[in-house]
Amino acid sequence: MPSNVEIKAKLRDRETVERLVSERADHGPELIVQEDVFFPSESGRLKLRKFSDDSGELIFYRRLDTEGPTESEFFKAPTNDPAAMATAMMAATLGVLLAQPLGPIFQATVTTQPDVGKLRITSVSREVRAGVVIHSVHTEV
Repeated sequence: MPSNVEIKAKLRDRETVERLVSERADHGPELIVQEDVFFPSESGRLKLRKFSDDSGELIFYRRLDTEGPTESEFFKAPTNDPAAMATAMMAATLGVLLAQPLGPIFQATVTTQPDVGKLRITSVSREVRAGVVIHSVHTEV
């Protein structure tokens, strides 16, 4: 997974810093307009960054909450439809939130029934995506 180092600093003399940077820069400054929407994630941070109506990226990253320079591991997935991506992420988040109270009820009334008909497990797979372990149970009827 790629990584970078984040450094946050307070400027005491913005004009001097801007002058020094402009003396060394070959172009700029550039104004980058962006909107970040954050989603809950237990294994890191997840945000959708929208640059425009047809440009954005979903960013998953891990970073410790410490002062000073902090290394951050990240994964980016570009999108040409940030609004649709936001809708999908909100629906997924809602699904996860609803699964918490509904999962045990469903399991008690459906999955623990002894009669599963002709359903059988064909395989169980394990994979790691962006540092997250995912198990899949494959079935057939």
